[in-house]
Amino acid sequence: MLEKLTKKMQLYISGGIIVAILLGIFIYEETKSTTPGSTGQTPKTLAVEGIAAFKSGDLTLAKELFTQELAASGGSTNEKSIAEYNLGTVAVRKQGVSIGLKYYQEAVTLNPKFALAWLNIGVAQGSVGNGSAALTAYNALLNLDPTNIEGLYNSGIILYDTGKKAEGLTRLKAAIAKQPTLIANLPKNIKLS
Repeated sequence: MLEKLTKKMQLYISGGIIVAILLGIFIYEETKSTTPGSTGQTPKTLAVEGIAAFKSGDLTLAKELFTQELAASGGSTNEKSIAEYNLGTVAVRKQGVSIGLKYYQEAVTLNPKFALAWLNIGVAQGSVGNGSAALTAYNALLNLDPTNIEGLYNSGIILYDTGKKAEGLTRLKAAIAKQPTLIANLPKNIKLS
């Protein structure tokens, strides 16, 4: 069943983790980070450069810049959590999901309210076949953002497939109500009615 679950969650494996790194820069906009690191660059500047390197496909440079971002973060747990998150996204691409997962877990250890990191933990855990840990991560995400479409959709599939059909259907219907195109990706064994 977990192998089947992994295939169902491909929608967010390919898109969710990669898209989510691009959202990290908005978090810096909220924190107004201006602390210069050892290179004289702020964590935000290093994150922007790292994201550009990541988008261009230069994962080695992206990892280097995100590592500098982590070092420049000083005592700020929020900035450190963002750097760990960014390193996790590079690791997923470069070294595999299980390595990236370690960085995402460190990000939520530093900042338990980091919703995007919880999303990526859920996706990563689902991709390695750990539905229980994925559901735990999605529940943490939904505690922070009860209307998160990816969290509702993916946790709905897990709940449905593990016998909690009513709760799973409630979450799936909520996700589909917000993004109707998801119905096309609904696993064939799940009937909404």
